[in-house]
Amino acid sequence: MVETAALETPLIHDSPRPRPDPALVSALAGVSGLTSAVSDVLDELGLRGAVPASEATPLEAGSRVIGVALTLRYLPERQTAARLRAEGSNGRLGNAALARAASAGDVAVIDGGGIHTESLVGGLAASDAKSAGVVGVLIDGAVRDVDEIRALGLPVWAAARTQVSGRRRMMAVELGGWVNFRGVQVRPGDVVIADDNGICFVPPELFPDVVARVLETTSPQ
Repeated sequence: MVETAALETPLIHDSPRPRPDPALVSALAGVSGLTSAVSDVLDELGLRGAVPASEATPLEAGSRVIGVALTLRYLPERQTAARLRAEGSNGRLGNAALARAASAGDVAVIDGGGIHTESLVGGLAASDAKSAGVVGVLIDGAVRDVDEIRALGLPVWAAARTQVSGRRRMMAVELGGWVNFRGVQVRPGDVVIADDNGICFVPPELFPDVVARVLETTSPQ
């Protein structure tokens, strides 16, 4: 019989996540309609990497982020919240593990299977992530404590909002693996570009070419 304690920590991969050239990131900072331009380039390259803002909405208008994907995947708990509470379990959320694994400039990409009813990130988790160097959070699932997160100044995109905690309802199962974000495959180390229009995921080896093509077709703000 597998002990409950053996499941407390998600499967953790030590995946390489190279950092993009800061000069290339800086070059995109002044581009108007940034994710629209990047989406067009992804189309030219035959890549599926764009998620519209209607699928994951920014909590704050005017949000923009460019960073490196740090992935976390969830599944619903198999046991009820009442049973876990009776067993003394505080739940198996992965926010602490994510914060420990984070590097400055990371964007947390959280695969919650699109479940809208239970939160995967709240004010405390967002604060811990920001303190660890995370510059943005994307959630294929729900977020809560929206007012607290806005006050932190941490850009967050989420598929839904709820007041219901995911503790003892959702379980972190994998950190640093490949995930599904609103129907788009995301790998750790992908360059994440997000703004009011939506989100784009760019393979790191193609990022210099994507930047060059974007700059050829756009003008700074």
